[in-house]
Amino acid sequence: MKYIFVVGAPGSRWSGVAKSIYYSDQIDQSDDSQERTYYNPKNKQLMHRGAYFDPGMEFGDQLKDFDSLSKEQLIEIFDAPFKDTDKIKIIKSHILAEHLDKLSKMFDDPIVLVYRHDEDCFNWWTEAGAWNITYPNYSWYKDDENMKKQITLQNNAIRKFVLNNNLYSLNDSVELQKIIGINSLGYLRFTDVEVYCKINNESKNT
Repeated sequence: MKYIFVVGAPGSRWSGVAKSIYYSDQIDQSDDSQERTYYNPKNKQLMHRGAYFDPGMEFGDQLKDFDSLSKEQLIEIFDAPFKDTDKIKIIKSHILAEHLDKLSKMFDDPIVLVYRHDEDCFNWWTEAGAWNITYPNYSWYKDDENMKKQITLQNNAIRKFVLNNNLYSLNDSVELQKIIGINSLGYLRFTDVEVYCKINNESKNT
């Protein structure tokens, strides 16, 4: 297992899910820096930590042309913010939600999927700072109307993938850690989000 992919629409609270496994000593945290950290200015809550991969962001602008990319090119993109270590790299991306079938065929690594209703996503993203969020950069989404459109597209893609693969929702980060096969100090009960994990048999042994 080289990667753990975490996907969710903006405002799905997926970053909290990612953080609940990020603090494991099995996870590569070399993508972490002060510049890649964002606190909600209203309540000083840590919202974002580590690299994100999406169009217009620091990493992953090429993912807008995902279908034209080879596995080798994707690996180069995913490895960019990390130092050369053997630890597992968490890849957080919104747009990968639209390419889950191909991603799961190209990589044997676990895919964590986070879902919330469209309106809840947009409201939470707005509460978190919306266009004033300093990291990552959401300028690719352009305006509120397009943000709502992209949230719907990404949520629909996640729901379709979940149904097609008969995935079941997880109760908390302990269940998530167990199914992935890692240990983490982080704990989060999944009370207002739906969290799923697509895992191949090879994932825990590679």
